[in-house]
Formats: sequence, structure tokens, C-alpha cells
Amino acid sequence: MELPYATFSSIWIDLPEFILLSLALGLFIYGLAKFNKRFIFSSLFCFVCYQTLIINDDLKTYHQQKIIFFSLRKNYAAAFINGRNCVLVTDLNETDKNYDFFVKPALSQLQVDKISLIDLKRDTIQGNFILKNNQIVFADYKILIINDALNYKKLEGNGDFSSLWISGNTKFKLATLSASIKYKNVLIDATNKDYKIEIFKKVVKNNHLAAYVLKKNKAYLVQLTQ
Repeated sequence: MELPYATFSSIWIDLPEFILLSLALGLFIYGLAKFNKRFIFSSLFCFVCYQTLIINDDLKTYHQQKIIFFSLRKNYAAAFINGRNCVLVTDLNETDKNYDFFVKPALSQLQVDKISLIDLKRDTIQGNFILKNNQIVFADYKILIINDALNYKKLEGNGDFSSLWISGNTKFKLATLSASIKYKNVLIDATNKDYKIEIFKKVVKNNHLAAYVLKKNKAYLVQLTQ
């Protein structure tokens, strides 16, 4: 799936919520001005409906489980979100303007309030997130990381992966992957140079699979089910 925008507005209510809230305020003000109980009670009803939608959104947030691969110019960032918690795999830091402009607003919109920043090269286990031996496992989604740790190596073994994540302008050749390693698509982040991206895209196309480039493109969303 594609995430329509890499950044979001600072107003975190959707259109139905906005309409109900505006209607509630308008009816309340008009009811007070005209001393009309019917309009005041109608405004209270609209406000209760608005609060119901807000509570429903909060429940969805508590149960959300998704991955966002952000589209950046030179960096990489992937958010592994479970409820209000997030493991952010990135080479950005919290003072970077790209973090403030592209990443932070999206996580705020999803009501994430706990963010752990880690680097792709650092093995980490947090809850249902595991990064180890160039692999990421999050819920039932498995990623094989293709980066400079694999340069000039032939990757043997077997396994079924949801995605390959190509990063760091690696010299690794996808053609050397063992035939027993299966994957559904390939994500190519912005740390790869343009000519390398084209090479990777051709190899993936020859294997009749999908490649998604996280550079000058939309963010990429994986919606997981619990």
C-alpha cells in the first residue's frame, strides 16, 4: 500500500469530525443568541457524536500496527508502529530538519507518543520488533536488509521475506541471492545513488517482482492486522 503523503497537516481531525464540531459550535452559539433550547440541545447532540468519533479513533490508535517507509532525499527512515509506541529505524536524529518536517508530523498524526530511534546497523529487540543479522521481524512481516554489511558476499540459506530493503548504496548483487530466498517486493531507499537504483530496478523487474523507490516518491505504508 502507498501512504498518500509523507507529511500531514497540524490539525488531527478528519472531515466528519470537523463538520460535527463546527455544527455543534454553530448551533450552540445560535441557540444562546436566540435563547432557543432546541438549538442548544441539537448542539449537544452533535458534540456527543463528535466525542464518539474521537473515542473510536483513540481505540483504533491503541490497536494500530503498521510500518511506514518514509520518502526522503538522502536518508532512510522506517517507523514500526504498535499502538502508541514506535521503533524508528533511521540515520536521522531528533534535531535534523528532515526529521521535523517529514517524520515527526506523520507520527504525531498517528498519536504515537513513544519513539525509540535506532540505526540499521545496531541489533535491537523491543517488544515484537527484532533487528538482528540483517533481518527485521515485526509481527508477521519479515524484512531482509541488503546493505554494505553484505558487500561482495553471496547470501546463502533460505527463508521467506515480505520485503528486501536495499540501503547504503551497497555493492551487493541481487543476482547472487540464493534461489531458496523468497521475497515479495523490494524497497530501495534514498541512500542509494540514482544509477544504483536503476540497476536494482532492472534486476527486480527481470524477476517479475515489484520495486518501490523511496526517493522523490510517496511514502510506503504497510498496514498489518493483529
